[in-house]
Amino acid sequence: MAGSAAAGPSVVNTSRFGSGPALRISNAKTSGSFGDQTFSPAVDAAKSHFESSFTIGTTTNAEQPGLAISVSPDNGEGGRMSYLRFVDETDGVHVYFDDFRKGDFQESDIATLTRTAPHTIRFMLELKKGSDGAKIFIDGKQVVRGTTWEGFYPAVQGKPAPTVSKMLFRAAGDAAGTVGQGGFLIDNVALASS
Repeated sequence: MAGSAAAGPSVVNTSRFGSGPALRISNAKTSGSFGDQTFSPAVDAAKSHFESSFTIGTTTNAEQPGLAISVSPDNGEGGRMSYLRFVDETDGVHVYFDDFRKGDFQESDIATLTRTAPHTIRFMLELKKGSDGAKIFIDGKQVVRGTTWEGFYPAVQGKPAPTVSKMLFRAAGDAAGTVGQGGFLIDNVALASS
């Protein structure tokens, strides 16, 4: 994965979940842009279907106040087509999903993850014009059936929706969260498109 010093990600060796090397990322350092964020390697641009999965966990079992990142299928330039935000709160890591309905974004708190184990997240996007859809799975269980952001681009930006080929792991907004060895651990990133 590509990253930069602005967003603060690094590859670390960890035995936290028995997975060896993993991407460690937090919002202790942030950037408002997209070009210097962390992207996965690309697959062919999706014409009708995009699927991705990854494992996420925290560096510690203790709460890391203010820790938050977002993850999105993307075109490599900030052209997101779906969105999950992970926020470390008192009772665990909350997962928020945003979809675009009736001309506006609707956000839902879809899950609370434990800090004691890694969790597998999976996006499945159907990108057929007029019948788009987003499904989110956590640890093998479908937790969301919503929309992609296909309608946002023509309605709000007056342009066609982007084609997606990568995953964006973004640390933006006000810097907060942890420093040093804190943050989220990301591993096992896989992508497919058709």
